[in-house]
Amino acid sequence: MTRDPSSPDPRGVAVVDTSSSSIATIIPPYDVDDAILSTRHFRYTYFFFVYDSASDIFHVVHNVPSCDYGCARVHRLAHSLSYALRVNFPKRILRTPDGSNDLVFMIGCGDAPRVYARCLGSTDPCDSSAMPPVLQFGSIFRDHFRNMIAMPLPVRPHMPCLDEWQENRQTGGAICSDLLPLVVGQHPRPTALTTGPRGGLPFGEELGIIPSYGDDLYWDALMPQIIWRGTDFQYLHTMYPNMRPPTYRLDIEPREAELGGGGFANEYERRRWAIQKLWEMGDDLLLPRWRGVLLTSEAELEAAAAMEMQRDGNGGGNDVLLPWVNIKFANVNVGGVKTPADQNEEYLTLQGLGIAAIGEYVSMAEQAKFKYHIDLGGGGGTTWTGTIEKLAMPGLLFHHVTPTKDWFHDLLVPWEHYVPVAADLSDLRRKYEWAESHPVEARQIAENGTRFARWMGSLEGLSRLYEEFMVTPLRNVILAYRPMPPKDRQGLARVGKSVLDVILESGNGSFKVVSRCTGQKGIHCKPELG
Repeated sequence: MTRDPSSPDPRGVAVVDTSSSSIATIIPPYDVDDAILSTRHFRYTYFFFVYDSASDIFHVVHNVPSCDYGCARVHRLAHSLSYALRVNFPKRILRTPDGSNDLVFMIGCGDAPRVYARCLGSTDPCDSSAMPPVLQFGSIFRDHFRNMIAMPLPVRPHMPCLDEWQENRQTGGAICSDLLPLVVGQHPRPTALTTGPRGGLPFGEELGIIPSYGDDLYWDALMPQIIWRGTDFQYLHTMYPNMRPPTYRLDIEPREAELGGGGFANEYERRRWAIQKLWEMGDDLLLPRWRGVLLTSEAELEAAAAMEMQRDGNGGGNDVLLPWVNIKFANVNVGGVKTPADQNEEYLTLQGLGIAAIGEYVSMAEQAKFKYHIDLGGGGGTTWTGTIEKLAMPGLLFHHVTPTKDWFHDLLVPWEHYVPVAADLSDLRRKYEWAESHPVEARQIAENGTRFARWMGSLEGLSRLYEEFMVTPLRNVILAYRPMPPKDRQGLARVGKSVLDVILESGNGSFKVVSRCTGQKGIHCKPELG
């Protein structure tokens, strides 16, 4: 007899379906009590995803009574998950009056998992191996909480694009506009209020940077500089709570007393001094993106000094020497509001001291004209969308390898699709110099990355991504789930109680239903809070 693949394994051990996945995830058996116990390690944006088979309704339950964080995201995800479960597992997601088909698994949707800092020790102090699986729709830790499964991110072009594929699968699937080639002029310049599609991926051929007839000379025409524009944002705050942007009051002004009233011999020395004072903030304080700013500040000084020497040596030549790196902020996040960096007094003050923090806006189409790119991690330690965009560009991606990763990162191979760079950027210049001295190898890596980005936006790619990163993880948690024990772990009977009842009672008022869904096609979820 053939066993239903979404039914529990009769041997009572973990079952993992890897038939369609190149990335195996071992999931031990778990039940509702394991799910409840796991909530003590998470601050917020941690949810029970419950199928109540008696009512045939999906419920999302937050681990805290309020819904200030993550509930807009989880409401959108609830639509995707409930529909995927109903469509792909009709024998498991089936109304049963006695509740015997109840199911629960845990999901998260923070930029990174919102765990307590005490759980991030090197010895796994919270024993994540004993926790149930967590489908994390955000970045996951590389070396902590191995029970977490990286899922598509809740923003375009990730989960929403798989959603479009899912809902149009019977007619051959659909490719969302965000994964198609960027059309210049199709979308306006983004602002602090812009949401939704970004207009597609910046492939060189469609932008006219790489000729359609395959001219290999395009590589030499790209600007040989590392370009990055983005927003100043916190970085993995749970892991690095002391990291912060530099300020004049804390990091420059107190050191000015060391000068003893003396000045600087020239502008170069003054700027060099200010840059050094910020480097002295050290590893505990200095954010990676600000490290990039300081590298840029130094590179601009070096280029200016070299141009001065060039002019002195050849009778006033005016050749422009390009700094090797150009990492600057176009925007600043202040209290959750994105504002232009050139309107921020603190950044203007630092800029006046020679800290090249403020950069003009550079569109994706313009960035595609550069030979080198970097995807500097933000709040969750990664860039979510930036990695795909920069893989698509003709240039080479220096991938910022941090303590976290995203759902598709394990499909990428270092030195095949990108050049890895340390979290503190300590090897960035060395990697840049390698690329400059190995143009054939660098171009090959860049072209491999572009092919990967095109594959993600193909019918073949979306079909595999949907199966591997939606269907397979859901199948695996279904296979690992065990029916609710008739008694709780204190020996009290659970007569007539559903899984949802037990979860809500265990929270003593602190667990709240935030969304209910039918799992049908179309708009079928109802938010309960927020």
